[in-house]
Amino acid sequence: MGSARMSNTPSGILFNSSDDTASINLPYVPARRVAYVDSSRGILILLMLAVHAASPCVDSIRGSIQGFWVFDIATKGFVMLAGFTFGIVYTEAHPPKFGKALRRCFELLVVMFCSNMLLTIARLALTDELGNAITWSWFLGLFTFQTEYNISGVLLPIALLLPLLFVVYDMERRWGMVTTLFVVILMLTACFAWAFAGPHNKMFAGVIDVGFAKGVGGFPVVPYMSYGILGFLTARIFGSANIQIAWPALATTIFIGLLLYAATIPHIVPLKLSSTDSLVIVSKYMKAEGMFLMILGVGMAASLLFPYAAQQNPINLLGYYGLFAFVIHRLIGHSTILIFHLHDGGYLVFIFQFTIILVLTYLACLLRTQVMSVDRFLSKLFL
Repeated sequence: MGSARMSNTPSGILFNSSDDTASINLPYVPARRVAYVDSSRGILILLMLAVHAASPCVDSIRGSIQGFWVFDIATKGFVMLAGFTFGIVYTEAHPPKFGKALRRCFELLVVMFCSNMLLTIARLALTDELGNAITWSWFLGLFTFQTEYNISGVLLPIALLLPLLFVVYDMERRWGMVTTLFVVILMLTACFAWAFAGPHNKMFAGVIDVGFAKGVGGFPVVPYMSYGILGFLTARIFGSANIQIAWPALATTIFIGLLLYAATIPHIVPLKLSSTDSLVIVSKYMKAEGMFLMILGVGMAASLLFPYAAQQNPINLLGYYGLFAFVIHRLIGHSTILIFHLHDGGYLVFIFQFTIILVLTYLACLLRTQVMSVDRFLSKLFL
């Protein structure tokens, strides 16, 4: 199996297939791969693992684990990181291609549809409802979003975000970074408009429901795409500030993130951010941005502390195969519940489930680095 190369520049941010400074044993490494972004994505995957590992626990324990404040960024951060990656990787020297963005959009929609179908069938099998639930109307409802979606629904705003980011990039190239800020404000304005008028509009109830309210799988499309645009804007700020990945930069990133997060806590800052609908929306985005910056800071630390070779760095490996890890950990979770008859468990069940999911997900990702035929097959499945 051929090896690829990764840069060992002072900033330490890019995998680069043409550099000869360090070896990384992976079957495929794109020309521009961002090390600390992979680490950050791996951290978000770990948070998702913890959230889903609590599924077979009793309600009180599941609620205490899944309601823990740090898990709030897991899915939002996944979308924000998609926008951030686009903004970091694509520059004047490496412009994006609209055809590639559309192709990836289509691939994500296919993964969303298929993974939701498989995970839903697995869940119905656990509750002995499979025979009665799977009908033609259920299948057609997957296309019209009338059938219930699970966490796979978060891939819809990410898929739609990619072609939008290409448009934003092209506008930014013509008129400057103010364009990105304008798009963020425009999408926030749409969220404000829905908060005030949307729930009372019966004419477009279905569109509003998917776009702003329940969304798909609990992820309203427009607000979550806004998180992605915010991630893109963050990347542009990083780029304009010429951020070098070193301890001072990551400490500053975490500190700013803490400040933004703290500003949304009424007991710390006497600002009534929850007093009106508009301020509630602003508070949500401030909180998300603060937590996202903290995740990026921790990702920077992981990329500095651990070896660059992905198979020696489990966090980086989970992030490198982020979409695959996103799908496979849910299949593993459902399988372990079915095999070991896990239900209404305590903290020991949570620890057991988390350990099993983490180890098997990591081993599945590691297998891709060792067996090229497996990696090629999964790549053909858009994973």
